[in-house]
Amino acid sequence: MAYTDLFDGNGRPVRVLVGNESEDGSGTWHVIVTDSSGYPKVKLQAMAADLDMGAYDLLHVDSIFGSTSILPVRIGNAATTSHSLASEDDLLVTGKLEVDGYAIFDAGVQFWDSLIASQQRIELSFFLTSGAPVGVLFSDFGYDQCGYLVGDDQGNQFIIGNYLSARQDFDHAAQTNPTLYIHSDTPPDTANDEWISLTHNVTDGVIAVGSGVLQLPATVNVATAYQVAATQVVGARVIDARADDVVDTTYGAEEAGVLDALRDAMITHGLIAAA
Repeated sequence: MAYTDLFDGNGRPVRVLVGNESEDGSGTWHVIVTDSSGYPKVKLQAMAADLDMGAYDLLHVDSIFGSTSILPVRIGNAATTSHSLASEDDLLVTGKLEVDGYAIFDAGVQFWDSLIASQQRIELSFFLTSGAPVGVLFSDFGYDQCGYLVGDDQGNQFIIGNYLSARQDFDHAAQTNPTLYIHSDTPPDTANDEWISLTHNVTDGVIAVGSGVLQLPATVNVATAYQVAATQVVGARVIDARADDVVDTTYGAEEAGVLDALRDAMITHGLIAAA
């Protein structure tokens, strides 16, 4: 394509865009119609050959669709689809696809390989419609941390359960502090109380269960003491020499010493209250 000067009926020059049928310019020259911005307006129909455009030429179109109703639009030289693209509205790209702005998906997104993000800070936010995110998956190399943050809009909670229950309500009330719930394999529509939860209520760490009891392993090492309702019931071992006294069938000083040792130990561990 090139520009040439033509003259109107009054002899005034008019610069127009022209194109030649041959690459070497030996063919017939044609005037190319442009829009108000100077872009070529070309309608291609039943072309048997490729459309060859220069490195800096612009192509403006209103719509691109496959050559038949069952063939996708192809960018690159991929011959066939690997994922059953079968519509003129589908798009098949060979190689990498770079998007400099936001990518908006009105339906789901499927990945058949790894999802890789490579920045100093990586953040994947989940929104319902608008407003604050309901959850944020992030990694920040500047702080050496990776985590998942929950939002108040979705109950301030994170649930781990079987994926078959994804569209069921786990029936947890909104939480004041971020709370982790781990459910059994039972769907919540069948039993919604088979869970254990972990949270921190600003003062203490809290572990709770929806049903059953909290089972601990046979050996548990407690740093300080067990408490029931904020009262110590078990603590570090108490050593009392009186407990070594030998008792017999006759009540005396030895028996009294052992009883005193047991009483003092029970008071120390909160099992009984001092008089």
